[in-house]
Amino acid sequence: MAKKIKFPLYLKEGQQARTMEELQNHFDLEKIYEYFSSGKLAVWLEDRYYEEEAKQVRELSLQFQELKRKLSHIFSVGCLEEEILDLESVEERNRKRELLKQYTDEEEVLKKAGQAAFNQEELSDLLDEGVREIYLCDNRFTVPVKVSDCKYIGVCGALVEVRSKEDISFDDLGIVFENVDFSCLYDIRIQVNRSKEVSGDGIVVKAESDYCEMTASENEKRT
Repeated sequence: MAKKIKFPLYLKEGQQARTMEELQNHFDLEKIYEYFSSGKLAVWLEDRYYEEEAKQVRELSLQFQELKRKLSHIFSVGCLEEEILDLESVEERNRKRELLKQYTDEEEVLKKAGQAAFNQEELSDLLDEGVREIYLCDNRFTVPVKVSDCKYIGVCGALVEVRSKEDISFDDLGIVFENVDFSCLYDIRIQVNRSKEVSGDGIVVKAESDYCEMTASENEKRT
C-alpha cells in the first residue's frame, strides 16, 4: 500500500508546519483561515490524527462572528483583538488559486495566487497595492513603464502588448519578464537582456546587440 503524502501548511514567512507545535509557533490567522475555508485545515489535522481539533474545525462555519477567536482557541494561541482578518482578501486568494489550478500544479506558483492577474484590471489593482512580482495568466496585458522594478511571470500563454512608439529599455526600468510573448503595435526596439523565455506573437524578433527588434505585423501595426 502506497504511503500517503501529507502536505504541510505554509504560514508566516513561508514557514512550513507539519506538526501542531510548528503550527502554533508560526501561527498566522489569515493563512489559517485560508486553509480553513478551502477545507485543507481539517484534512491536515485528520492526516496527523489530531482528531479533537479536526472535529472542532469541521463544526465551524464560514460566518465571521467570533471566528478568529474560535480558530485561535482551537490551537491554543492568543488572539489579538486588534488583529484584523481580511476575509475578502483571503477569499480572493482562494478564488485565484482555484483558477491557477487550471493552468499549473506547481505549488510554488499556487502559493502566490494572491499575486496572480487574470485581466488588466487585476494587474492594475496589484500594482496599486505595491505588488512587484506578478503572475500574468492566459490573457493580454499592457505593462506600465512608469512602474519600475517589477517582475512579470507568464502562466499559460500570457501576452504582453507593447504600446510605445519609441525604443524602450525594460532593463533600465528594472522590469523583468519571464515566460511571456510580446506583441508590438509599432516598429520599435526593446531591451530585455535581464528577461528569459520571451518571444514574439505575430512579430519578428531579431537579436541585435543589446536590443531585440520588435517589428509589428501588418494586421497589428498602427500609424
